[in-house]
Amino acid sequence: MIPLGHILLMSIISYGIYFAYWLFLTWKHYRDHTGEEAFPYWHAMTQLVPVYSYFRVHAHMRVFAELMRKEKLPTTISPGWAVITSIGIGSLGSISLGNGGEIITQRMAISMALVDTFAVAILAWLLLHVQANLNSYWSHISGVKPLDTKFRLGYGAAAIAVIGVLAWVHTITTIFNAV
Repeated sequence: MIPLGHILLMSIISYGIYFAYWLFLTWKHYRDHTGEEAFPYWHAMTQLVPVYSYFRVHAHMRVFAELMRKEKLPTTISPGWAVITSIGIGSLGSISLGNGGEIITQRMAISMALVDTFAVAILAWLLLHVQANLNSYWSHISGVKPLDTKFRLGYGAAAIAVIGVLAWVHTITTIFNAV
């Protein structure tokens, strides 16, 4: 189980990069739990591959929704909505990056920062929604309440947090250094 506060904090601090790490981590949990052949690292790295990444997000959500249904647990995980949300987040990222080499004005920098912040908020919402379902599943399987779990920040998550903080710093300095 991953505490929802951890998901929210890491999504924000990491500038949304936590999504790939979350895919890695939860796919590792899936592999360890089911004994199925799964490759968490490569699963997470698919997020760097345009279009194919959406198929992997769909598979990720579908597998966990099926696990919950097998246990006759209610689930609100929707693979289709997860993909649509991922496409929306990707589209927002494209809008934010799309200055075409022109000089960035302060208004543009603020607009890009707001778009990025909105994308991170949507991503955090998606992860919180899905992780709440997963925590319900893991709680059912283990008999441990989600509030009783402790979660440590590993080296991978710490590295992602540092990269995210640098991205936020870059965003803020771009606003103040824009023309």
